Amino acid sequence: GTSSVERVEWVNETQETGWPYDLVFMHANDTDSGSGMEEEEAVVAYVEVKSTEAVNTAFYMSWLELSFAAQHAGRYFVLHVGNMRPGTGTSPQMRLALIENCHFTAAISNGGIVMEAAASE
Repeated sequence: GTSSVERVEWVNETQETGWPYDLVFMHANDTDSGSGMEEEEAVVAYVEVKSTEAVNTAFYMSWLELSFAAQHAGRYFVLHVGNMRPGTGTSPQMRLALIENCHFTAAISNGGIVMEAAASE
């Protein structure tokens, strides 16, 4: 099969779903089941979006996100939006980093893990 993306679904568009990703990229001929967990063969990529006020800083990931990332290695990505200032919206100083094939350093905090991710060599 092909890995071309033809449809993007923002699963938290109307409310927080609690699913371990924010965006799912799929083939166009596949339909949304409404379950939140789409047909495995239809999914091209899962993307979790994390934002921080600094450019290079650790961010929080839940146990569910970490477990899902491990189970879907190769198709799970973290989009880190850095230098986000509350209430400012977008700005030229905002930085985007797509983290793939990553390794994590972690510290346990408040029932989850504070993650620092970097692309593996």
